[in-house]
Amino acid sequence: MHALPRMVLIFALGLWLMTSHLADPATAAEEEGGQESPTPPAGAVSPYKPPPLGAPRLRIGGGVRGVAGGDAPVVHVLAPQQIGLTVAEQPTLYWHLDKETPHVVEITLSEVGGVSPLARVELAGPVAAGLHPFRLAAQGKRLALGKEYEWFVAVVLDQEQRSQDIIAGGGLQRVALPSGLPERLSGRGAKEAGAIYAGAGLWYDAIDAMVERTDKTPPLAELANQFQTILQQEGINGVQLTPLAN
Repeated sequence: MHALPRMVLIFALGLWLMTSHLADPATAAEEEGGQESPTPPAGAVSPYKPPPLGAPRLRIGGGVRGVAGGDAPVVHVLAPQQIGLTVAEQPTLYWHLDKETPHVVEITLSEVGGVSPLARVELAGPVAAGLHPFRLAAQGKRLALGKEYEWFVAVVLDQEQRSQDIIAGGGLQRVALPSGLPERLSGRGAKEAGAIYAGAGLWYDAIDAMVERTDKTPPLAELANQFQTILQQEGINGVQLTPLAN
């Protein structure tokens, strides 16, 4: 897809404004009253606070394209509606299938405007239902500070007719570590860490904190509730906090 020159200029200007605003994570706090968001008390469910980027909606759903629904699975990427932020150089991204599929599942990560994927994984079917990780560390890939990326999960129903793919995708950007965040996270459990990350607008770090804990021990009811609250805030329904499927 090629944009018109004017659209390219508009996008470039918007991206510059966005990244310059994010260069100092304290800027948003100063504009909202000059104070950092307080650490949520133990037991609190802190909603996700999207960064004030004014960005367009990037996430696409996992609806079936070109075929009837039938027994095809529903795929979700655990991404916010607008671009999601992370402080991790090699974040783990999570996606979900509502049912097992015999088809190949392809996961890709690309820099916005890039020619070819930065990372690509192909899972041979059958692929189990549930939560799945896409670990950039396992791919040996790192996100550059301030750059925008997009990632997609595609259930390939027909290798010869890729227009039939069931696709879900979202956007992400790595930002600088906010001042004081390590101190606020010190000694916190997964639930409190997830709330702190979510309140700071760091979507992918919040989700990872909760899922990572759950992959080691059974989820607490409060943690599962927090997880669903954050997802539902961004319009993601039908996804529960469970140990990873793979």
